[in-house]
Amino acid sequence: MGRPPKVQKLTQKQIDQLAPGPRRSYVWLNDPRGFGISIQPGGTKNYVLQFRTAEGRHRFLTIGPTDGLSLDEARRMARETGGEVAKGTDPVAEAEAARAAKLAEEERISQRHTLDSFWEMYVADATKRLKPRTLKDMRRLWRAVIEPALGTVPLEELRRTQIAAMHRERSDTPVQANRALAHLRAALSRAIEWGMLEAEVNPAARIRLYPERAREFRMEPEQWAAYLNAIDHLQQMGEGGWKRNAQGRYVEGERGLSPFSAALFRLIAFTGMRRAEAMGLRWREVNFAPAILTHEDSKTGARVVYCGPEAMKELQRLEAIRTQDDWVFESPQGGKRMAEPWCRLALIRETGRLPDFSVHGLRHAVGSHLADLGHPESPIIQGILGHRQRSVTGRYIHATRKPFQDAIAGHEQALLAYKEGKAARLEQIAIAEGGHHDVAGRWG
Repeated sequence: MGRPPKVQKLTQKQIDQLAPGPRRSYVWLNDPRGFGISIQPGGTKNYVLQFRTAEGRHRFLTIGPTDGLSLDEARRMARETGGEVAKGTDPVAEAEAARAAKLAEEERISQRHTLDSFWEMYVADATKRLKPRTLKDMRRLWRAVIEPALGTVPLEELRRTQIAAMHRERSDTPVQANRALAHLRAALSRAIEWGMLEAEVNPAARIRLYPERAREFRMEPEQWAAYLNAIDHLQQMGEGGWKRNAQGRYVEGERGLSPFSAALFRLIAFTGMRRAEAMGLRWREVNFAPAILTHEDSKTGARVVYCGPEAMKELQRLEAIRTQDDWVFESPQGGKRMAEPWCRLALIRETGRLPDFSVHGLRHAVGSHLADLGHPESPIIQGILGHRQRSVTGRYIHATRKPFQDAIAGHEQALLAYKEGKAARLEQIAIAEGGHHDVAGRWG
């Protein structure tokens, strides 16, 4: 760009009166050197400054519009810029770098993840690693606890104070609050691992958990007897119990148990299996000799469930009436596993006049009963129930199946002794209480 030879001295009024031409033009004031005015064909006028850097590069800097800056202000800014150039700086390069940084920051902000958008990525990854039950629990806690409090917060702005506040707001449901915090902590650890969250310490760490009451449930001998007798009674109820449909498959009646449901609840009591392990049991995992179930994918991974003689008899009875080769507890529709029959547990409790307990509570009762039989806090109980952590002693014991199978067989024998010798028949209980039982097995 050539520099016009004419240098003018103008007043503010004269600058305001400068008229545009057909092309962009310049008026050089040269105080300081290179200071002037650019005039666009459309009439826009700006104060400008041209200079050379210490490296000899030609630069052209727009200072500001003439209708927004006075001549004195623009001249002062031009002198300050000239002083910076004399020190070796390049104001144009600095302005370009600042503009690029601003654009990069705006782009980063537009693309950054909120906890909500990151959670979708985390769940997609977790689906490959976690059990369906864990995923279901994680999604439930996300919707109920985490998302309402933190879903819209940008991931990089998430702070421990916010997470602690979320946890504190759920103090009336301490277990739910603790589980939500655990899931969030695991998710943020993954965010740090993926480089999406720059933090030396997980923001969900170091938050004090609420104390939780241990879920303890035990059954006395007479309750074990009532449980097993109730199952027998419900299975034998005739019209109110199970029957075969037109295709020869077993269908549960309104108030009874099919052979498959009855066997399911007996097997859980005899072995201490988890509900998901029982429902997911396949015939290929059943070994009659030795008497074990080799679960391929339980909560803690592949594991062995030890069975006593009675558990094996239950499975043999089912094998004799099964109509397919996949699921042990089959559906009346065939080719599928049985729909979860946990509502039938309420019927068993009602029929046997038992306290309220879940399938997991029944598993607790098995562990408590094993402790009563002489295995308190032992690796035997841990191995039978499939707990992940076992002591060093437990690892040596686990090398042989005999201690586990002896213990579970003793548990079975005790339950049968309670049933046969220490508990009256349901009819006798009803008569003694002055009530009656109807065809549904209820007491009045």
